[in-house]
Amino acid sequence: MERLHAGADDYLIKLFDKNEPLVRIHVGLRILVLCSTLAERVKELEKAAGEIDDLKLRFPL
Repeated sequence: MERLHAGADDYLIKLFDKNEPLVRIHVGLRILVLCSTLAERVKELEKAAGEIDDLKLRFPL
């Protein structure tokens, strides 16, 4: 369980820990949040790149 809490995305053991399903749900949620944050950042960067392109057209070097 410590490895999953520490950031491992997948870790299997033979013995079943009753807390394992909940910990795996938390791992999945962490991955979803990271993916969502990344998608938002990509949109921000694409917008900024478009604004830079517009400025380059208006003020060529």
